[in-house]
Amino acid sequence: MSNTYIPLALRRSVFDRANGCCEYCLIPEAATLALHELDHTYC
Repeated sequence: MSNTYIPLALRRSVFDRANGCCEYCLIPEAATLALHELDHTYC
């Protein structure tokens, strides 16, 4: 995991744009047992 700071507003924007799903595997975060990392949502 990276130590790079990502502002909360950017995290929300990416999550909203991806509709809460991974843009690579299309699995919604609600269907997983853990929260998606930002890079998983933004694949």
